[in-house]
Amino acid sequence: MRLRVEYEKGRELKYLSHLQLMRLVERTLRRGEIPYALSEGFNPHVKLSLGTVLPVGVWGTAEYLDIELNRDMSPEEFIARMEGASPPGFRVKRVQKIAPSTPSLQAQVNAAAYRLSLSRDVGESTVKAALDGILKEKHLVVPARGKKRKEKDLRPGIFRLEHRRANGNLEIVAVVRVGNGESIRPDELADCLEKQEPALVVTDICRYGNYVKEADVYRSPLGLGKVEL
Repeated sequence: MRLRVEYEKGRELKYLSHLQLMRLVERTLRRGEIPYALSEGFNPHVKLSLGTVLPVGVWGTAEYLDIELNRDMSPEEFIARMEGASPPGFRVKRVQKIAPSTPSLQAQVNAAAYRLSLSRDVGESTVKAALDGILKEKHLVVPARGKKRKEKDLRPGIFRLEHRRANGNLEIVAVVRVGNGESIRPDELADCLEKQEPALVVTDICRYGNYVKEADVYRSPLGLGKVEL
């Protein structure tokens, strides 16, 4: 059977790489005595697939993974076992059974929401000026990571960009494209913001949503229907 799991990678774990997070999940599965399935071949591995890579230095409150088990297990039992075996900063939140034919997370998730916290001394007018400067641009070209391309345009992949106050502090909310060659990294967006307004300093980044975007509709990867952003 296959399960789709929503979990939290807390601030304590934000400097773990994608590979290190994979190892953490595998250790937690073993400690929790989860009956995970193994691949065949000379070097069998857990049939586990994490969703869109979370950049080092960014934490997330609604991350996803798919896991294949070799026997049936209720979502409630899975959560209970993982809860007793998880290290600080890692928490399973929700679990849903999915059909064997369900597309992978990498194939489905194409949008993400980030919360960029700002330094306390930045003013609202400064933030608004930076956002207005980005949104009025037709192109937002930045150096691309990797060997094949030298630059990429972020602007088509910015679906929403706004500011708000949370607990008295200003923060920026960005909903952007992820999961393909035009995926937008939050640090790239933070660099663009600081270039618009040098006084604007991003102090913390959290990814609080991963979505399946269909036109202007956002859906949960857990199949819970439409999500209001």
